[in-house]
Amino acid sequence: MSDDLRSPATDAEWLAYHTIRRDVLFDRRGRGADYNPAHPDEHRPNNHPLVLWHSDVPVAVLRIDIDNDVAIFRRVAVREDLQRRGFGRRMLTLAEHFARRHGCSRVDSHVDLAAVGFYERCGFQRVANAASHSATLLMTKSLTGANEIAGYYDRGLERDRLASGAGALELARTQALLERYLPAPPAVIADVGGGPGRYAVWLAERGYRVHLVDPIPLHMEQAREAAPALLASAEAGDARSLALHDASVDAVLLLGPLYHLTERADRVQALAEARRVCRPGGVIVAAAISRFASTLDGLRGGYLEDSAFAAIAAGDLRDGQHRNPTEHPGYFTTAYFHRPEELATECAAAGLAYVVTLAVEGVAWLLPDLDARLADARRRAVLLEALAALEAEPTLLGVSAHLIAIARRA
Repeated sequence: MSDDLRSPATDAEWLAYHTIRRDVLFDRRGRGADYNPAHPDEHRPNNHPLVLWHSDVPVAVLRIDIDNDVAIFRRVAVREDLQRRGFGRRMLTLAEHFARRHGCSRVDSHVDLAAVGFYERCGFQRVANAASHSATLLMTKSLTGANEIAGYYDRGLERDRLASGAGALELARTQALLERYLPAPPAVIADVGGGPGRYAVWLAERGYRVHLVDPIPLHMEQAREAAPALLASAEAGDARSLALHDASVDAVLLLGPLYHLTERADRVQALAEARRVCRPGGVIVAAAISRFASTLDGLRGGYLEDSAFAAIAAGDLRDGQHRNPTEHPGYFTTAYFHRPEELATECAAAGLAYVVTLAVEGVAWLLPDLDARLADARRRAVLLEALAALEAEPTLLGVSAHLIAIARRA
């Protein structure tokens, strides 16, 4: 099943749009007589009425008004019989993508007071406290970093990133760790931030029931193309506010979200959401990029000779905030690079029982002949055995490009 956020194009679609709005926002509040389906605001050039369709069924609506670089979310409503099933979260994710496509750097919304907590979990911030007579609160969300991240992944590079070189080593080692720590199939897995589904499809082929969640629509399209019948679901979503029910999965993979949540509070929120949807005793597998990855990659590839990259690497070392002001896709995008010890404290802050932090590629990602080593069965086995032997060594963790933290819901 898939979600699609689009403008009404037929009389039937306009009827669905107005029916949901009128029922949820007017009739149920005793204001049905105030509703005007012919209001001119619905058809102004920069105003965009939108319907969320779930498997061709209309489930939610909103209108996005574009004012220069600000998207204003208005009249957000989910069908009464379908509330508290994750459709609001999905619609906000798709609406933010819509805003980014229209060049917006910020979202504003006057939020019903009862929904403020939900919007905060979705990354919105209060602009000011509500007036005593007001039923709504102005909230805002910056899309600046999200725009850069989405633009990077919209290039489509992620689909083949794990096919060769250091990416292939990352894939092999991550798969080995998942085989070790995940429960046996047919366990239910939430692959949150799973990109185009490389791990989700691999797990589904092994008998797991996998729910793939990612904020990039292109990734969802690529995942559905790769395995149209294998995945239990593939939906747009935000790691900080998942549409999954409480205690509904046996394990949660966060093999990407912690990279791009640059504020600690957001990373802890994503880990807390993983805890919420995981059953007691279930496992959470969270990946991070090492604080030292850019400097080591710069030495390996000669990138430090470029003053722009040298400045990026220096920023990483200073505070972990990775920013790429260039157009070079090899220099990555907006991200946070962890010190190894931070993963334990973030897991603990989210209420998880932290188990261990492990190096994924170890020092081997710096080797010049990785493809040849991985292609030869004997040399591959030697390489992977050595990395497994060193994976938990504290003095070597930071040399690995990627780290994986294992935690459980107590």
